[in-house]
Amino acid sequence: MDKELIDTERRPADAEAFKMEQLSEAKKIRIKKVLTALAEAEKRKCIGEAEAGSIEAVGKAKAEKMRLKPEDYQQYGEAAKTTNALEALPKFS
Repeated sequence: MDKELIDTERRPADAEAFKMEQLSEAKKIRIKKVLTALAEAEKRKCIGEAEAGSIEAVGKAKAEKMRLKPEDYQQYGEAAKTTNALEALPKFS
């Protein structure tokens, strides 16, 4: 009678428990992979936003420099234009 009980009740229950345990582990692994991918995506997004902000700041600084250049020329007149032209020429040793 014990052998029949083991065959009909215990082994199927053990098999079902093992199956549920395996499914649970697989689900944990999938969740971990998804969370890792989401973290990686967020990391890349943050890096991209930081790089974009840096590029924007450099661009604004260059634009401001170009905007101020004519004012400098007007302020210093012909001497500044001549100096700037001489600085732009290639230098020979």
